[in-house]
Amino acid sequence: MHNRPNLKIKRDWLDYLIEICSILILFSIIIVVLVNYSTLQNIIPTHYNLSGAVDSYGSKNLIWIYPLVAILVYVGLSIVIKYPYKFNYPITITNLNVKRVYKLGIIVIRLIKFLFLVLLFYFSLKTIYGT
Repeated sequence: MHNRPNLKIKRDWLDYLIEICSILILFSIIIVVLVNYSTLQNIIPTHYNLSGAVDSYGSKNLIWIYPLVAILVYVGLSIVIKYPYKFNYPITITNLNVKRVYKLGIIVIRLIKFLFLVLLFYFSLKTIYGT
């Protein structure tokens, strides 16, 4: 196990921007599902193949998977961000680069969180409104 310093990395404008965008997408997923749930047919698309065609159907209750997964991913990755000293880095962490490397690791996780939420939002819209 690596003996890396446990530093508190300050947030900057990019951190706040990505977090605000992630929260907006998270709430958008929840709102879109809430607003459209009652108008959904009893059977909805649940899986798409690589060309985007529906290849599986299920109960409309499965639409709740999108907000549930979005909340779990948001909370889970927000917790992970608090422990940058435990990340797996491709370089050796030294006292000279520790702050910069931790900051980059945090930004990468924030971007992964944001992009995953965007994908969930897209799939929820595709499921609700079709192609």
